[in-house]
Parts: sequence; structure tokens; C-alpha cells
Amino acid sequence: MIEETHLLKVIKEHVYQRWETACEKQPKIWEFIKKVNDESKEDFEMVLRRAAEYGSEYTKSSSMLSIVLQLLFTGIDDDCLLNEPKVFADLWNSVTNEGIASCDRFKQYISEDDLKEQMNEPSSSLILALHLYYQEKVPELLKQHHISNSKNTLYNLAAESVTQHGWISGIQAIKGKIPPNKYEPLIKKIREMVSSISTSLEEPSPCPRIPSSVDQSSQDTSGTTNLRKLLIKNRKFSEIDKEEK
Repeated sequence: MIEETHLLKVIKEHVYQRWETACEKQPKIWEFIKKVNDESKEDFEMVLRRAAEYGSEYTKSSSMLSIVLQLLFTGIDDDCLLNEPKVFADLWNSVTNEGIASCDRFKQYISEDDLKEQMNEPSSSLILALHLYYQEKVPELLKQHHISNSKNTLYNLAAESVTQHGWISGIQAIKGKIPPNKYEPLIKKIREMVSSISTSLEEPSPCPRIPSSVDQSSQDTSGTTNLRKLLIKNRKFSEIDKEEK
């Protein structure tokens, strides 16, 4: 990590404010973030500083789900990312394709008590963040296949099912609520989508990458990007000053 300059502190404050703004309608998630800050300051600072220094370079998403995952899976620290640069991408793809149950495959990176609480408590911060993610993605996909929000409940029901069981099993669980002529193209598309992401994970890559189709709406804002450019420029000038001295 680079030295914590004044500019880096400014960026950290900016990132923290973005988190707070994003959680305005999600008080339980914000309560969780503040709790980590109060009780596990070192872990909180690690995630906040990583977001300030690298943006989504290691996570490929700046969504609330990404933040919650990082704050929970503290075993994926900076040293871990140096040795296993794709581990968070693997975690992200597993959770956003196979649902909450897939977290169990990454239990070496989270305490046993935290994992049980997050997976078994219906109102846990992780389930809330994942459901929030699917509340956007699931209706989007159903609308593409001209599947309406039957009885004003289908979209939310589908999001809840996918949150628990992942895309394929989650949609299969509500098969009876979708007309067959629309269900078949939908499940075919989902299988192709999941297969494509699984294949990309198997391909060697020098840095972690999550397909843009997974979270295109959760990119860094231009404000943070510009601040980060200033930080990089400031670091270069600092290095020049040291060389001249």
C-alpha cells in the first residue's frame, strides 16, 4: 500500500460518503457497516483503503453487495489477493450465480460463526445485500423475455428464490408460475449465462475479472475516478521529490 497522504484521506472520506448515500434506503446494511467500523476497525480500514486506492480493480464492482462481502470475508485481505488475485472474483461470481449457499465453498475466508449467521439469518446483511442485487437483475431478465410481474409478486418471489438457490435452481423453483412457452427460453438463456461465466473463471488471467454482464450498473463514479487520478499523480510527484533529495 502507498503512504496515507492527505489526498488519500480525502478519497477515503469520499468513498465512505458514497457508501452512506447508497445505504440511505438500506438502514440495516448501513448499521452493519458502522458496526464493523466500530468493532473491527482494522478490517474496515482495509476495505475502505482498498476501495480508495484501487477502486474496483480487485472486485470489479463497487456495489453494496461487494462491500458487504469484503467486510465479511476478511480472510481475503491484501496479502491473500497478492497470492490469489482471482479469489474475490470467484466468490463474487459464485454468490451472484449460485446464491447464498455457495458461500460455504469459501468458508476458509470467514469465521465459522459469521458464516452461519449470514447464511441462516433471513435478515442478515449478506442476504439483504444479495437480495437487493437480485431485485435489480431478476426483473430485468424476466422483462427481456416478456414475463410480467404476475399478481405484483412474481418479480420479488423470483428474486428471493434466486437469492437462496442461484439462477438455475431459483428459477426452476418458480417454474409453475411462468407460462411454459416463456419459461423454456428463459431457463435456456440462464443456463447459457451461467455456463459462460463458469468458463471465464476457468481461463487463466493475470488479474481478476468479472464479466461486465454481471454488474454493469455498479461502476465507479467519475468523481472517485478523478480523485484516484489525482492520488496517482500525487504519488508520482512524491517519488520524484524523494529521488531529487
